[in-house]
Amino acid sequence: MRVFPEDRLIEVSELIKLWVGEGFLKLASGKTLEEVANEYLEDLVDRNLILIHKWTRRGKFKVCGFHDLIRDMCLRVFKNEHFICVPKVQRINLSRIMRHMCFLCSSQASPKESIHVPIFARLPSTLAPGGLMCRACKTMYSNCIGLRLVKVFGQCCRKFSQHTKLRYIDIRAPHFWDRVAQYELDFESPSTIHLLWNLQTLSIDSGTSLDPMALPFKIWEMPQLRHIMVKLVVLPPPVDTDQDATVLENLETLSFIHNFRCTREVLARIPNLKKLKICYSGKLGDWSYYCLYNLAHLHKLESLFFIAKDLLLNKIAFPTSLKKLHLSQCRIPWEDMTIIGSLPSLEVLTLSNYAVQGPEWINVEEQFTRLKVLSICFTDLVRWVADDVPFPHLESLSLEFMNDLEEIPFSVGDIDSLLSIQLNSCNASVVASAKQILEEQQDKGNELQVVVDGGRLQAGES
Repeated sequence: MRVFPEDRLIEVSELIKLWVGEGFLKLASGKTLEEVANEYLEDLVDRNLILIHKWTRRGKFKVCGFHDLIRDMCLRVFKNEHFICVPKVQRINLSRIMRHMCFLCSSQASPKESIHVPIFARLPSTLAPGGLMCRACKTMYSNCIGLRLVKVFGQCCRKFSQHTKLRYIDIRAPHFWDRVAQYELDFESPSTIHLLWNLQTLSIDSGTSLDPMALPFKIWEMPQLRHIMVKLVVLPPPVDTDQDATVLENLETLSFIHNFRCTREVLARIPNLKKLKICYSGKLGDWSYYCLYNLAHLHKLESLFFIAKDLLLNKIAFPTSLKKLHLSQCRIPWEDMTIIGSLPSLEVLTLSNYAVQGPEWINVEEQFTRLKVLSICFTDLVRWVADDVPFPHLESLSLEFMNDLEEIPFSVGDIDSLLSIQLNSCNASVVASAKQILEEQQDKGNELQVVVDGGRLQAGES
C-alpha cells in the first residue's frame, strides 16, 4: 500500500492483483487467492481502514482509498524493514521535458548523469516512472535485488529487469497531458519471458499504437499466470497438444485477444478463465473458423467483452456461467436477443456502438430473469415494446445516444427493484417517459433516481 501516492484513489481490482503478486496471501481450502483477498478487503472496509469511494453497478467495490492511519503504518513498516525510501515527490509529470528526473529524490540530472536502473527496488515493490535514478540514489541502493513487482513507463520498457522472482509486470506508454507528440510503446514481448516462472500478472498498455502485439509461444509454459491484460494482443495457439501439455489452471483474466480462435485444444489449456475480452477485426472470413461455439466449454467464465462486426449469434454459444456480457459493433438483430435473454446467470448486459440493430425490440416473457443492469448506447432502435414486466430484477437502466428511440416502455415502471435510470443525449420523448416512470415509482413509495445528462430529474419538473 505504501507504493501508492497519498490520497490516491485506487482501483480495487488493481489492489487485489498487487496483494496476490506480492505473496501476502495464503491459499484457503476451496478458495482462490482473489477470493481470499476480497475477504481481507471487506474486513479492512468494515474497520474503516480502507474507504470505498465508488461501487460497481452490481454493488461490488470498485474504487477505494486508504485511511491515513493505515498509510502511516505502512510507512513505519517500510522504514523498519529498510525497504526503498518513499519518493519525496509522489506525483511526477511524465513529459519528455522531465524525463531525467530521479523518481526517488526528484532532483534534476543531466542526461549523462541519469541512469536507467535495471532493478528498481529491493522487496517487495516499486512503481518507477521511467526507471531513472540520479547517481547519489544509485549508489545508496546499489544492492537492490530480487523484486517481485515492476511498473515501468515509456523509454525504459526494453530495459526492465527480468528477474525470476517477478510476479507482476506492468508496462505502459505514458499518455502525455501536454500532447507534445503521439507516443507508441517501444516494447516487444521477449521470447525468454517463460523463464519468469513466478510471473502471475502481465499488463501492457501500448499507448496510441493500434497494432496488436504478438505474445510468444512460450506463454503456454507459464503455469503461474493469473492475469494477461494487453491493449490488443495476438495469442498464438499452443504448440504442444498432447495430454502432458501445461494447463494454465490459475489463469483468470485474458484481454484483449485479437481474432481469438477458440479451439477445444486452446480452451482446454485455460479451463478456469473468469474474464475474457476479445476483438475481431480485419478480413475475418467465415465465423466458423473461430470456433466460437466452444466458448460454452468455459464453465467458469463470468465476464465476456466481445467486439466484432456483423456477428452471427448462431455461430456462438455462451457459457451458462456468464454473469456479465458486453457486446460492441456486432449488429445483431433485436429478435436474436432471445438467445442472450435465456442465459440463466446474466446480471449485467451492455450493448454499445450498434451491438444490436433494427427499429423494433419486443421483449419476450421469461427472459433476462436475473438481469440487474442494462446499458444501451448508440443504436437505431425506434420502438421498444414490453407488454408485461420486463427484467423482473432490474436495478439500473442506462440509455445513451438513443436519438431515434420514442420512449421507454411504461411497464418498466412496474419493476419494484428499479433504483436508477440514466439518460444521456436522448430525445425529449424518452425523458418524458422516464419522468412518468419516476412519478409512478414515487407513488409506490420507491426511491427511484433518474439522471438526465448529468442532472437529477425531480418529479413534477416540466
